[in-house]
Amino acid sequence: VVLTFSAGLSALDHKQDDFSGIPAGLLSFFKLVVGMLSGEDYDSYRDDPVVLIVVMAFALLVTVFLLSLLVAQLTCAYEAVYSDMVGYARLERVEIIVATLPNVSESKWNKFIANLKLDSKIEFNAGDVGLAGGIQVLEPASLNPTTIDMIKRYGGSTSLENPWPDDDDLGDEDED
Repeated sequence: VVLTFSAGLSALDHKQDDFSGIPAGLLSFFKLVVGMLSGEDYDSYRDDPVVLIVVMAFALLVTVFLLSLLVAQLTCAYEAVYSDMVGYARLERVEIIVATLPNVSESKWNKFIANLKLDSKIEFNAGDVGLAGGIQVLEPASLNPTTIDMIKRYGGSTSLENPWPDDDDLGDEDED
């Protein structure tokens, strides 16, 4: 971006020594980015409106770009820190459990395991008995809605002479 603006300004007809060539323009635009240009430099650009417009456009572009880059970096850093934070929280919970477990008597532990009923099978749906060794957790039916596709797709030729296929789904709405 700096090279593009520097080359563009050096090709224009102006009286600014700061942008008399590509190297001088590169240096001037670099000074602008790092904030080393003084107020007198900006005052001298007022004499050439084209230079002033290009310098202001460059400053705006660089500011927006650098601000967007900062936001992107902060977002990525937050995601990495958050995943680490979740992992450390889990490790801390496991550490508490491991420290507490020796204080639990064997009879209480066996009663707890028996209360979990890990030997009984889990029912997936009414009458659909599944595997043993788990804890059933019910969720609302509205959590994962399933919608019926309203677009009917038929294979075969798309010729206009072919009749429409019979609709097999007529009357299926009442059977549910």
